[in-house]
Amino acid sequence: MPDTLEQRIARLEALRDIDALIVDLSRAFDAGPSAEMLRPLFTDDATFRIDRYGMLSGGDAIAREVAGNADRAFRWTLHYLVSPKVELASSCDHAAVEFMLWEVA
Repeated sequence: MPDTLEQRIARLEALRDIDALIVDLSRAFDAGPSAEMLRPLFTDDATFRIDRYGMLSGGDAIAREVAGNADRAFRWTLHYLVSPKVELASSCDHAAVEFMLWEVA
C-alpha cells in the first residue's frame, strides 16, 4: 500500500487510466480493427498475448497484426472486454492486464 495520500491518488489515477485504455482498445478493435487507433495504445516494448493467436511484441507489430485480422474475414465485431485483472507496479509506471473477451462477429 502506498504511504502518502499523493501516492494513493497517483495509483487510483493510474488504475482509472487503465480502465479508459481497455475501453479504447475495444473501440479500436471494433473500428475495423483500426491500426491508427490501436498504435497509440501500446508502448514500443508492449506485449500482447491472444490465447490461440500467440504473442505479439511492440506497438507497431501489435497494431499491424491485429488490424490485419480484417483481411482474414473479421469484417464486423463488437468486443466486450470483461473481468479485467490489473496488476499495477508500485511505481505506477507499468502494469499487466488480463481480461476475458466476449466478441460478437
